[in-house]
Amino acid sequence: MSDHPDAVDEVAAWWFSAWKGWPYPDSHGVAEELRGELSCDALPVQVVALEAGTPVGSAVLKPHEMRQSFPDFEFWLGNVYVIPARRGKRLASKLALHVERIAVERGIPQLYLATEQLDGGLYARLGYEPVVQTEKRGAQVLVMVKRLS
Repeated sequence: MSDHPDAVDEVAAWWFSAWKGWPYPDSHGVAEELRGELSCDALPVQVVALEAGTPVGSAVLKPHEMRQSFPDFEFWLGNVYVIPARRGKRLASKLALHVERIAVERGIPQLYLATEQLDGGLYARLGYEPVVQTEKRGAQVLVMVKRLS
């Protein structure tokens, strides 16, 4: 997303409304946090999918999500989001696979994620395996892992 900083406000609004538990009263705080993390080199690396120059989805390669609960789980796929009008077209899969390629290029051996889809949903189809079911920000989530080659 560092190549498209103009997408930050829109992506932050998606994230704020999709996932609860932000320490901000509105999406402006999420946008400021996101602006402070824009990078192609250092983690986190945010990816945004564009169609005709318009943001339609996002994903992030991040370090240490859920650090207190899982301090040894270092690299995470997170914030996979696709706007409702573009869902069902495999865009979330493409975003997740793109983040996996970035991770492989950086020598990252495995990725973790947390999903509210307790059956694993999309991520089970992409080869992620369940690790543990736990609570995150007041919601039950399934933590999963995928070993990268």
